[in-house]
Amino acid sequence: MIVGGVKSALAELGYAQTRAREQIIPSRLPTEAEARALEISPERTVVEITHVGLTAEGRAVEVTVSVAPAHYVTAQYEFPLA
Repeated sequence: MIVGGVKSALAELGYAQTRAREQIIPSRLPTEAEARALEISPERTVVEITHVGLTAEGRAVEVTVSVAPAHYVTAQYEFPLA
């Protein structure tokens, strides 16, 4: 049994992620399917976040695309400056 989710499972298979890249599209109109699934008006904007997990060699081994109503999303980042 693998504990820890997708990243742990991929690491056990030899695809350890050493870095990640995210692209955030801050505001766009939803597709008809997204508006239905999110139960929002088609005029409400959404945020789209694409997350790519990469190995040390730069191979993409995990891709996740998340779409959420823009009025629900906040972002907070912390990173070293040195």
